Amino acid sequence: MNYQRLLIFCLFIFLLMTFSCSSDEPQPSIIQEDISEIDSKMLALMDEFNYPGLSLAIAKEGKLVYAKGYGVMDTGNEAPVTTSTKFRYASFAKMITGIAILQLVEEGKISLSDRVFGTNGILGTRFGANPYSTRIQNITVNHLLHHLSGGWRNFIDDPVFDGPRDLSTEDLISWGLDNVAQPNNPGSNFHYSNFGYLVLGRVIEEASGQSYYGYVKDNILDKVGAANTLLARNGQNEKHPNEATYYSQNNLNPYITYNIERSDATAGWVSTPSDIARIVSSIEEQPNRPVLLGSDLNEQRRTPLNNSGNYGKGIIRLNHPDLGFAYWHDGFWPGSQSLTISLKNNISISVVMNSGFSDNYNRSLNSIAGQIFQIMASTEIRYQDIDQF
Repeated sequence: MNYQRLLIFCLFIFLLMTFSCSSDEPQPSIIQEDISEIDSKMLALMDEFNYPGLSLAIAKEGKLVYAKGYGVMDTGNEAPVTTSTKFRYASFAKMITGIAILQLVEEGKISLSDRVFGTNGILGTRFGANPYSTRIQNITVNHLLHHLSGGWRNFIDDPVFDGPRDLSTEDLISWGLDNVAQPNNPGSNFHYSNFGYLVLGRVIEEASGQSYYGYVKDNILDKVGAANTLLARNGQNEKHPNEATYYSQNNLNPYITYNIERSDATAGWVSTPSDIARIVSSIEEQPNRPVLLGSDLNEQRRTPLNNSGNYGKGIIRLNHPDLGFAYWHDGFWPGSQSLTISLKNNISISVVMNSGFSDNYNRSLNSIAGQIFQIMASTEIRYQDIDQF
């Protein structure tokens, strides 16, 4: 009897050790094979527009099927760009902010028709020292989402770039309200506005009771696993670990000319293309990705108003002749440039560089978009059945 018990005990220990050892064995790593058709397009962009480094990620049908870095993240030490190199994504922040605002609408904490400023507004009268004009008091959340505030116009009178550099985010909003008049009634004219999205960041804070970063982290970044997405810092010596060095192609210093730290909700995120692909593949409803927003509000997010050009709620819609509706946002800051494009339920591609072609920005934007659309439309590219998320 004791002998049988000993045999059973020994067999149990053997099985336990066998399973324990097998579970501790390292799993085979995913080996991504190069795709020359994609690589040649990225290298051509670098050569044409003098980008020292470039990074790319492609999510297709819910999987990260291709991610690669090209060139160098720092020309001084020739450190190569890798898939974990972080870059400033600039105005892509508006897509993140738009999603966060609509999540708060979905939660019932705000309404798109809510006024932003004034006694009955979400932000009340806490910003600025002067009485608000009727135009300012009539601005709604939806106006800001679609760049229909009536003023604070990019390259004309946008306080994000024209306001004193040393002001904090809160003080800059006060400065803008006090010093920049609205030339048009809210809802009447589309003018791309960085300042409008900066204000939306404060709407998120007021409605959620959290910081802008805290709300986005809890409700977007953590949900999709975007752990390498952080708020930008100004100084070159304050970069995040593994963040690229930025190189301007004009006389605008990437670290001094403008204040990116206060530009959180409008232009202030650093990230990797793989993290951006996590966000965009989810919001564009690729299979088996986390749900960030209900379908009805998500469709509103994608849809421009009659007088908002191609701009939805934090996203630009383009009707491509071969691919149908595509959704994108570009980003430009001195020393960096990005473009992210998606087809609903299908594919998302994000590209970012550590320099920006500023002499004719539209030329570079159209060229990058053209290469991305060629990749999306290609029937020759064969992606591996891998998922690097």
